[in-house]
This record gives sequence, structure tokens and C-alpha cells, in this order.
Amino acid sequence: MKKDQSFNIPTLGYTRRRNFFITMLWPQKNIVWNCFKRRRNIEFRKHLSHLAAYAKRCKLRKLILFIDRASYHDTPAVRKFFREHRVFKRIFLGKKDPNSNPVEGFVNKRFASWMVNRSFENEAELENVSKKFTRRYNSTYAT
Repeated sequence: MKKDQSFNIPTLGYTRRRNFFITMLWPQKNIVWNCFKRRRNIEFRKHLSHLAAYAKRCKLRKLILFIDRASYHDTPAVRKFFREHRVFKRIFLGKKDPNSNPVEGFVNKRFASWMVNRSFENEAELENVSKKFTRRYNSTYAT
């Protein structure tokens, strides 16, 4: 291509994505997950409310959450949620330290390899394949 010319590749625009909140239950390595279109404190609180319901169903007295430093994990609304739900104890992981997060190694790497080099026709197909992985994870990888 000549110096002053450019090549235009038509695309569909913004890449649509799905965001998963994944909590690993230790020592079983089962995961509790939720899929949302966005990743904000609103969706994080919905995930936490599902975890609280899970804890109540399983008669768990305490859930210790190791949380990374994402901005939506520490907002006034999220802090209020934790004060209202005493079943949770949260511990923040170090800044920029994904290696100390067990979900990164056990779940996210497998999830990325499951999704890599795939093309999806629409958002619904992307969501279905993602959900299929998370369901399969509990039956395949969890002990």
C-alpha cells in the first residue's frame, strides 16, 4: 500500500461482550456465577445477593470473599451492602496482582481457552456458549 493510502476494513462496530461475576467456593472449587451485559456495582450487588441466598440455602454462617481492586467492588453502595449482610467477610487482594486470585488460575484461564478463536453470530450465541462453559465447569473441573 502506498504511503498516503489507507485500507478501510468494515466492521460491525463496538464488540459486544458478556461479563461474568464468578465466585469460587473453596475447597470444593465449585463456582457460583452470574452473567450480565455490564460490569458495574449494580450487577456486582446482584451477584452478591445471589451468593447470600446460596449461603442461606446451604446454611453457611460466613463467606470470606477475596476481592480484587476493581472500581465496582468498592463503592459506597457495595460497602452498604456488606454492612447489611453480615454473612460476608471481604478481603481485598493486592493491587495489580492477578496471581493471588485463585479464580484467575482455576476458572478464567480455562474459560479463555474455551472461548479463544471463536466467532459468534450474535450476542445470544455468545451468552449461550459462555453459560455452557460455566455449567460444565462445575461438573468437570470441580472436585
